[in-house]
Amino acid sequence: DVVFVDVDFQTGKCFLEGLELEEQAFAFDHYAIIQESIKRIQGRLDWNPTFLYLLEEEFTVYEGTELVNLINPGRPIVSNNF
Repeated sequence: DVVFVDVDFQTGKCFLEGLELEEQAFAFDHYAIIQESIKRIQGRLDWNPTFLYLLEEEFTVYEGTELVNLINPGRPIVSNNF
């Protein structure tokens, strides 16, 4: 079965219906894949922001800034720098 989990990009923790999931709750290497994906997405922020495709074709500066700050909470930006 396919299960969608919530991921906290700041801590790397995964949640299902509000409950935190431990690494053992994932099949195979899926937990490691999620953790590596977080690092790769955050690493691309400066040079290849393809994550912006998650937004509508047209989006506001505020929406773009909110997405960047959600993905990389350790390096927040303000809308003037977007």
